Amino acid sequence: AAVERALDRYQPEEVVLADWMEASARRASRLKRLHRSIVHAAQTRGIGVSTFTQVQVRTTFGLIGAATKDEIAQAISRMFPAIACRAPAKRRPWQSERYATCLFTAAALGVTYYGRSEPQGILSPYYLPGNELM
Repeated sequence: AAVERALDRYQPEEVVLADWMEASARRASRLKRLHRSIVHAAQTRGIGVSTFTQVQVRTTFGLIGAATKDEIAQAISRMFPAIACRAPAKRRPWQSERYATCLFTAAALGVTYYGRSEPQGILSPYYLPGNELM
């Protein structure tokens, strides 16, 4: 019901999701049901649905030298200064993922969606010589 209300309120042209069907995607069954319900709700409203794998996101951000989740979050912070204050600190192997990481994952999916036809165009202001991050 919440998904339907959000779609009705915001009326997006496209819903962009992580590809939960890819073999490496480890998702709980409740998350898979949620993804299916989002896709169904969007499609019944005539809203397009795009999904991107983690490899596609990393390939897009690889153009500016951002290969890891931390580097992608740093790149997103540069692209969207309004959310930079929420950028997760570099995670140590024993630490759990920060809560705000989902915000940067969603933004990375959006950038991948908009950059799918011209990735260099959307990322060119953030490209650094030698593919090094700031």
